[in-house]
Amino acid sequence: MGLRPIEHEEIRVVHSHPVALDQCRRLLDTLPQATAVAAPTTADAARHVAESGDPTHVAIASERAARLHGLAVLADNVGDHPEAYTRFVSIATYTRLDGDGVPFRTALSFVTDHRPGALNRAIEPFARFDIDLIQLVSRPIPQTPWRYRFDAVLSGHPLDPTVRRALQEVGSRTRLLRVLGSYPAAS
Repeated sequence: MGLRPIEHEEIRVVHSHPVALDQCRRLLDTLPQATAVAAPTTADAARHVAESGDPTHVAIASERAARLHGLAVLADNVGDHPEAYTRFVSIATYTRLDGDGVPFRTALSFVTDHRPGALNRAIEPFARFDIDLIQLVSRPIPQTPWRYRFDAVLSGHPLDPTVRRALQEVGSRTRLLRVLGSYPAAS
């Protein structure tokens, strides 16, 4: 989106959130004369383009952001993969204690050594304690080539005795374990 419709060759700067820029590499490859500039959010990118007054600056953001900031949609569905979604989470500074009888999920993050079998050793206690690992995603650790952080979600609450024992074992098998929090599974 931009201030007004322009030719792709005229675009000099593309503003967006780093994840959105990463999800639109094919589009950016068609704009070799343009510089990608990271913004805190895609909405901030749209606002910046609207306030800049420079028609050679564009943003990758939602159609809603274009409407809110009076911008023209230059192209839609510019992502590399139509099934790509962005998930946002909110992390509280406390652990919920009201889990009696209500199914909970717990989010955690851990770092293993960089050696064969390290991930398998780290998550084995979940299988042994019959805890469902609902999600497991690897993320590169910045400035540390070949090192990864694993973000996971499991079924259960960290104060459940079996979950607590499993988390203690996982903590003893990893370089770092951080329990981020719990939430009702129905949320």
